[in-house]
Amino acid sequence: GKISTVGDLVLARPQDLAKRCHVPLEHIIKLIQATYNNQDAPAITFQTLEGAGPDEGKAFSIGDPELDDTLGGGLRTGMIWEIVGESAAGKTQFALQSSLHVQLPREQGGLDGSTCYLTTSTGLQTTRLLQILQARNLSDASLEDVYTLSAPTVHVLLNVLEGTLPTYI
Repeated sequence: GKISTVGDLVLARPQDLAKRCHVPLEHIIKLIQATYNNQDAPAITFQTLEGAGPDEGKAFSIGDPELDDTLGGGLRTGMIWEIVGESAAGKTQFALQSSLHVQLPREQGGLDGSTCYLTTSTGLQTTRLLQILQARNLSDASLEDVYTLSAPTVHVLLNVLEGTLPTYI
């Protein structure tokens, strides 16, 4: 299957690896999990980050008290969030809603912030963002503070994460 690095293994879709390697999907999933479990990377906490901004590690509400509680008070800043799940599970809704709620004033659970929304296969769904703004009456949020970048391949994604994205932070 031409897998020669850990990156080749963990950045590819398990279904694609199973097909390329002619191995059952369950075996690929176990291999990926074992790879993650055997990494010796030290944990990084918000307190150990150098050059952290004033809002580094702070949480903002995503507008759903149950999810906020599950996430330990909301989404934390200073990190990249990858949202995964089955089709129609609410991933896009979660991401779009979060992109707006971070903009709210602090007294409303936001951080007076902005968002850089990375897409992989489609563009930013501005129509849905506008619908959320109207349905939730989020008058303190707007599309002007939602930046978007496209990263259709792993190579482009890595370039965005290492080069382009830091200019937004």
